[in-house]
Parts: sequence; C-alpha cells; structure tokens
Amino acid sequence: MNYNLKNENVLSELLQDEAEKTRIGVLKVYRVLILWFAKEGKLIEKKNDYVVEMLDSDKEKIVKDMSENKTYNAIMAIIFKVNKIFKTLNYDIHFSKPKNLVAEFDLSKYLTHNEVISVCSKLTNAQDKFIIYAAFCGLIGKDAEDIRGIKIKDIDLEKRLIKLKDTEFKLDKLLSDFTKETLEQKEYKQYLEQDSNAAEFYLFNSNSEYLIKTKPDARYGNGLKEIGYSTIRKRLLIINDYLDNKVQLNFTNLKISGIMHQMQVNEKKYTQSGCWTNKSLKEFKEDNKLNFKIQEVLSIYKQKYIKE
Repeated sequence: MNYNLKNENVLSELLQDEAEKTRIGVLKVYRVLILWFAKEGKLIEKKNDYVVEMLDSDKEKIVKDMSENKTYNAIMAIIFKVNKIFKTLNYDIHFSKPKNLVAEFDLSKYLTHNEVISVCSKLTNAQDKFIIYAAFCGLIGKDAEDIRGIKIKDIDLEKRLIKLKDTEFKLDKLLSDFTKETLEQKEYKQYLEQDSNAAEFYLFNSNSEYLIKTKPDARYGNGLKEIGYSTIRKRLLIINDYLDNKVQLNFTNLKISGIMHQMQVNEKKYTQSGCWTNKSLKEFKEDNKLNFKIQEVLSIYKQKYIKE
C-alpha cells in the first residue's frame, strides 16, 4: 500500500502546536525514515511529496533497522516518533517493539548487591554509604525526598524502622548499620582535587534535625536546612569521579539495581520456572507498590543476571 508522507515542511507545520523539543525530535526521525524507504527502493517523489510503498511486514523491519545498537529508552523514543509521524498525517498505523529485538544496555550502570556493598566499602563518609545503599534499597521518593527529609526523631534503630510521610520503611541489617554510623558522624571528609586549598573536613551543625546533614554555610542556614536535590545528585557525581568513574551512580540506576536484586531474591516466589515474564513482574511490581517500566527492567535483568 502507498502512503503520502508529504514533506518535512508540511510535517513541521502540522507539528507547530507540539513542544519544540518534540517537534525537532520527530522531524529528525522523519528524515531517517525517508532515507530508509529510499534505501529499500520504496520511495516515490510526487509533486514535492514523498510517497512510500509499505507492507505490514515492513513495520517490524523499520523499527529493527532504526533501532540497531540503541538503548531501550532510545528504541521506545524512536517508536513513539514514528507513530507520531503517521498519526499526524492521519494514518491509522501503529508501530511497536518487535519481541525479538534486544535493546543494548550499559550493564556497568547497574550494580548487584555485592557490587553496591563494594562501592560503599571504598567510601569514608557514613552519610554517603547511607545515601547510596538506601537508594539501592528503594528508599528514595520523588527527587530523593525520602532520603533528604529523614529526621532523627523518625528513626527507630531498635525496630529498624524509619518513619516517612505516609508509611514506614523497614531497614535491613546493613542499612541499619549505615544509619547508626550516619547518626554518629560529626564531620564530613570532602572529595578534593590534589591542588585544592579547601579544608579537607567540615564539621556538621550538631543542632540539625536531619539525618543527612549539610555543609554549615549560609545557603543551608548554617547547616540546619534540608539538603537540596541538586546538591545530593552532585554528591553522587563527585563520588563517581572519586571512584575513577568505575561506576555510574545516580538515583535511577541505583533504584533499578535494587529492584533487580529483589527480583533475584524473590524469583522462586513469583516464577514457576525461575524465568521472569511480563506477567510475573507485573505481579511483583503491584505487590510491592513499585514504580518502574516492566519491559525495560526485564530486559536489563536478563542481560545482567541470566548467563547463557
């Protein structure tokens, strides 16, 4: 069947109400799509319009060819934009990810339980160990608010509990130990360049009500205010540099790493054959009230944990 894909100028006009970033992204994919049809000998130019010949079987090939060596997120973004093109041009056609298309993931981003413990063992500050391992355990919240907002009065080490806004978080033995060490930490050792003139340590304000204490400067009310999201994110980047970028610590990677560890621990409970499926992972997700993309995590898990 033939489809009139108009031309880039027409499509750009039709997308004028879209966000600029979306419009530019769709047009970029449009150019690649037109080149694909040209390469396959299925492109006909007619009165400044691109008319293409496309069979139903071509849809899968288009996605595969355009997604080669791409990450899961990149593949899904391409599919979204191709669908956007056809929908904008009033064609009722839907492209989806082929089942046998394997997205490539940088597995070094995602840490096993032993790997995250190894990272923590290389650090001096108990506070940093707590932040990293807490995120791995799922204690994050939006913009890391569950970590940043922990107050000392909300911690019960005896019961291994931290009270959050709407719930309580159960600590495992290691996170309980890191919590105790963080409570006892009086000063912070900075990660400095060799030629830096900054002080190697700074003292926390002991009057702070927060577990994660800040630098005692004016920005944080002499160390009494809650640590900011940008500051705690930057902290992870600094730690990456300190570890010579052997890891890629951020809250998203740590969250996914922790979810996959729990998948490994709960494999027998949720799967019959020891093999996770979309269905079993959906059940696991709902039971534990987690928020993640099932297909993405399943794909990473299979590459990270399942050895052929």
